[in-house]
Amino acid sequence: MFDFFKPTRGRNAVGMSRRLINSKEVDGKTIWQILSELGKTCIVMNVPVSYPPRPIKGALFTGMLTPSVDGDLTYPPDLYQRLKPELGEYCITVNWQGYSDSTVRDFLRDLGHCQKRRTEYCLRLMDEYPDWEFCFPCYTGTDRIQHAMWHYIDPVEREKIKAEGRYEEDIMQMVLDFYRQVDDEIAQLLEKAGPETAVFFVSDHGFGPMRGKFYVNEFLEQQGLLSVKRGKVRQAMVSLLARKVYHKALKTLGQKERLKRIREKAAADRQKEDTRTFYDVFYESIDWENTKVYMASNTEGGLYLNVKGRKLYGQEVDHGIIDPADYLAERQRVMDALRQIKHPDTGESMLSHVMPREEVYSGQYIERAPDIVFFLESGAWVADFSLGKGLYKRADWRTGSGMHRMEGCFLACGAGIAQRDAIETSIINVVPTILAYMGYPIPTDMDGRFIEEAFTDEWKASHEVSYSGDASETGKGWGHGKDVYDDDDEEVLVERLRGLGYID
Repeated sequence: MFDFFKPTRGRNAVGMSRRLINSKEVDGKTIWQILSELGKTCIVMNVPVSYPPRPIKGALFTGMLTPSVDGDLTYPPDLYQRLKPELGEYCITVNWQGYSDSTVRDFLRDLGHCQKRRTEYCLRLMDEYPDWEFCFPCYTGTDRIQHAMWHYIDPVEREKIKAEGRYEEDIMQMVLDFYRQVDDEIAQLLEKAGPETAVFFVSDHGFGPMRGKFYVNEFLEQQGLLSVKRGKVRQAMVSLLARKVYHKALKTLGQKERLKRIREKAAADRQKEDTRTFYDVFYESIDWENTKVYMASNTEGGLYLNVKGRKLYGQEVDHGIIDPADYLAERQRVMDALRQIKHPDTGESMLSHVMPREEVYSGQYIERAPDIVFFLESGAWVADFSLGKGLYKRADWRTGSGMHRMEGCFLACGAGIAQRDAIETSIINVVPTILAYMGYPIPTDMDGRFIEEAFTDEWKASHEVSYSGDASETGKGWGHGKDVYDDDDEEVLVERLRGLGYID
């Protein structure tokens, strides 16, 4: 999986679209599956791409691609309904883009509530499953607040808003209170776990300031590498907007049954213009006979070349125009073109990273990866695939003031773990390290390694790190999970990803 959405055969005029990913397509065993097979009880909460829940020894609450708390939220299936009367409604996530500068205090209060509720459920599960040996609570509130409130969190950015007269002390205190709350709740988890429990504290990315968005497909069109049907874009966007307003009005008026009938009819007749998804709009808006390269997602960080004979969208679909013999030359041409993206203020190149896919990915699915992976100003400018919006958009509440950076955090403490000033490692090394630390062999097909520099010489001398077996799951992978979400689920999750800043 390279993104929240993956290419699929489309029920539209061009036969190309995208759909949401899910846990059925994870072609490999998670650490909690491996440990469950070893007879170890696990508690897992809120990890992305864990929906729909799969059986484990222990308890699992699925993550942010869960349509609602009323569906398949947990394993065992009755777990949430059993705990809800005592603990209250579980919070999947807080969509920060659903707020604004004028409702920022509501955002911070709601974020604190979501954080608190997740901790309460985790603490309760630690009591419900007293024999647990692996507990993985995933906190996403720190991500949400850093997207929305980086201009308060970062001291340099904070001075800027003070100079602009936009700083408010009570908001700053609410931001600090949220971090104090997270610290306090982590302390509660550590106390519940006991002093003998080892702790691994891991983030999947870091953060830095967000300067704005750059609309890459607009740039590619200017470079003569992509062609857009402008009339189609305008027509489709008006249709999508009208449908969204109509559906919202029906919900407001309490006509949910009528709305359900409308969606059922749309699912049965996807060829009508007013039933297009936003990805149907995108793919039908491209003039494929005159397009060599395109970007299809904001969170993939990559470009696809339109090569003849590709099977990304099903064997019957081939709109490619690049001869495979010309692939390397055309890819280099596109990478050179990306270096021409200029900063709107300085005129200097914004490209900080550009790599062909084989330098980023490996394995059996590499031919489905984006052909080119790139970053603009290390993440300060976000590449956006939207059409018809010009080249640049300055950061505001809708974009957020903070954005991901490549470097995250890794901390560990416990018996045998060394005290170091700093080590450099990668997130892919964490699972092998935890397995080895718990005394189990590392699957031979895992890319990661044991982080030996995190451990004392005494521990390493008395413990052997071994490798055996593999973590792959025969029959899983690319084509599975396509029927997990219905149209209602898809709409809810697309709006959630939009509310979290993943879609413009």
